[in-house]
Amino acid sequence: MFGNFEDQQKAMEKKLKEISFSENSSGDELTITMNGGLEVENISIDLSKIDLSTSDQLEDVLIVTINECIKKAQTIQAAEGQKMLSQMMPDIGDLGKLFGQ
Repeated sequence: MFGNFEDQQKAMEKKLKEISFSENSSGDELTITMNGGLEVENISIDLSKIDLSTSDQLEDVLIVTINECIKKAQTIQAAEGQKMLSQMMPDIGDLGKLFGQ
């Protein structure tokens, strides 16, 4: 019923790494590009919008923006995982219904 789970897992990891997205900080000081496999692909910083006299502002913006990227990647992972599960077990339908969701 499940086929070769290890092969499907590898295919899923490959597919997630092919899904790329960007997240901007609230003030557009920073843009982070990440893939669905949680790999940071690029960080772009607009130095004209960052106070470089201390590292505090840059550190704060990095933390918030990276966390937003991770949330977005987790959403992508969940959606792709649901698609894979639906393909593996098409007769079961929406698994959420099994748990009253």
